[in-house]
Amino acid sequence: MNNTGIKLPKAKPFSEAKSQKVEFYLKDFLPLPKTKVTMLSGAGGLGKSFLAIQLAIRMIREKNDRKVLLWLSEDTAGESRERANQILTKVMGYSIEDASSMLRNIDIIGSDTEELTPYINDNSLAPLKDFFNPYALVVLDPLIAFFEGDENSNPQARRFVSVLTAISTVNLQSILLIHHHGKKDSEGNSSMRGASAFRDAIRVHYEMRYNDKGGNPIIHLEKDNVYAKQYLKEKDFSLKILPYEIVIEEKEEIPQKEKNEKPSIWNKI
Repeated sequence: MNNTGIKLPKAKPFSEAKSQKVEFYLKDFLPLPKTKVTMLSGAGGLGKSFLAIQLAIRMIREKNDRKVLLWLSEDTAGESRERANQILTKVMGYSIEDASSMLRNIDIIGSDTEELTPYINDNSLAPLKDFFNPYALVVLDPLIAFFEGDENSNPQARRFVSVLTAISTVNLQSILLIHHHGKKDSEGNSSMRGASAFRDAIRVHYEMRYNDKGGNPIIHLEKDNVYAKQYLKEKDFSLKILPYEIVIEEKEEIPQKEKNEKPSIWNKI
């Protein structure tokens, strides 16, 4: 502590630092870096929450002594449980009898909790570090429920992610932020809402997109600072996420001749 009241970190010789590679969970599905913050963003209705629940189940299946926390603040615990049942039976091929054993090491906080969702800031760092400590993976959905500042402020966004990064580093865990996209533009595209610092400060960013051909949504590796791509064949890939297929209705093709013809004045009479 100096005379300004600011607590400064201690520096150490670089030569004393031990070489360390980033470890990953779920290398054969959706690689999540350990001790890092990952973001999954996308438009509403694409299946982000379904994917978050499946990630939790796969984390337990990969190693059954792990624990996962799903903090899904927009849905009740019962609604998320129904989604989990659908994922287990219709996506992953388990029987409904297997559900309880598969979900035993997954804790959930839903919208029906009596406590208000706490904002993540410097004051909440210590209590959240202890609260998150037992979990290998913590999912926070959506980001905006935990962020009290101006969503378009880069300094506030960077500080928010820095607090989560500090927690994940100390706890040796992975933290996944679910974030919404903004409104679609004139061409039907949308991008991540809020300050660019949300994206800049996290280490891996997956973006969920519509599949023009129907079927499973497309996952795009938007940002990768820790070499997650070593476990992926391509930057754009599809995962079986939803218990139903997304069907794209085929529009009737207008003959080229009709496209080029100007409407007749008689059609307006």
